[in-house]
Amino acid sequence: MTVPLELRPDTPGSDIDGMQFEFAPDLSLGRRLAFAYEHLSSSLYEGDPEAVIMSRLADLLQAEVTVYGADLTVIRSSVRSPSDVARRLVEDRPRDPRSRSTPEWGAQLAPIGKQARHGWLVACRRRGWGNESRNLVRMIVGSTAPLIAAVRQLEQIERDGRTAYRQALVRRLMQRRPARDRAEEESLSAQAVAAGLDRGQPTRAVVARIAASERQDTELLLGCVEEALSAAGLRHLIVATEEGELIGLAQGSGSAIGLALDPLPGFWPELVIGIGREIVEFALVCESKRDAIVAIDQVLRDGGSAVMSFEELDLGGLIATESAGSRVGLRLRSLIEDLRSDPLAYDALVAFLRNQQSVSAAAKSLYLHPNSLRYRLDKAETIVGGSLKDPAVIATLYVALATETL
Repeated sequence: MTVPLELRPDTPGSDIDGMQFEFAPDLSLGRRLAFAYEHLSSSLYEGDPEAVIMSRLADLLQAEVTVYGADLTVIRSSVRSPSDVARRLVEDRPRDPRSRSTPEWGAQLAPIGKQARHGWLVACRRRGWGNESRNLVRMIVGSTAPLIAAVRQLEQIERDGRTAYRQALVRRLMQRRPARDRAEEESLSAQAVAAGLDRGQPTRAVVARIAASERQDTELLLGCVEEALSAAGLRHLIVATEEGELIGLAQGSGSAIGLALDPLPGFWPELVIGIGREIVEFALVCESKRDAIVAIDQVLRDGGSAVMSFEELDLGGLIATESAGSRVGLRLRSLIEDLRSDPLAYDALVAFLRNQQSVSAAAKSLYLHPNSLRYRLDKAETIVGGSLKDPAVIATLYVALATETL
């Protein structure tokens, strides 16, 4: 068993190339293990440390080295097709697995992380190792597993940091900003470009809302959305929010984005996706986001396609999104605040409008007797100052409720 000695750049004689150290039998077990560990731990300085660790371990032990996940799926291997024998040895492992052997094969196993939370490291070799080497091999494999666990933890920290940065960037892009200076706009645009978007290209906000019962699938949904957009050749910056929604930007026409995302509601029946208007400046992202939210509300209210773009909004939705930042929008939000002062009346009114002004259907959706619903609607009429039989009042309330979420 041999391992190259890797010298630090400031070590005298570091220009000597090709030096090797033989694991001579007269060396103590501790010294041989120390040399092996130094050789393996220096892999942490490489670009893909886990791959280098596994490659060096495989060369060191002259064995097939594989990382199995906690569910025993192959995560990574030093060979293209890991041996079925190695997998069976792992599957049949005893309660305290450290080594397994058959007449033809030998394997050394070590858990990666506490209680094997990151899986198992397995070194498998035909005919195994001799009695003198078996203990050393077991110790080398056992000391390598924590290195892989450390790499996994560092990678997770890096992923978490990248995710937090992307979430913060999307939040800043989506914020309303009446008077942000030019330098800040340029900074945000540069960050968006660094995150994968193109400056000056047609861009649309995308908002995806999933049922509360399915929010454990948010990360899976995010991966599917990104994969669908990438497969369609559309640049994007999509993140998951703490509320369980997906929100972000995609670059392309509304029809192209919609076509890419259209299959997803087939996997999540209660998934709804809104696509905002086309913009060419990142400073206008908040307007496109507003359209996407109105599109989602329209789908939830009226049904129809689970993926809706700005161009498909009905007249009420169009009025809602265009009036949100105007004096009309302020008056509509004031009306909603008055209605929300009586939560029971507000909920009754929302149910009434979402059920095509059917008292019986609205009462059923709220598990109320129709007369109880009528009583609450009477209180809503008092707050509004008009009759719910008046088309003008209904139109005003419809637009007000559509504006509420903006």
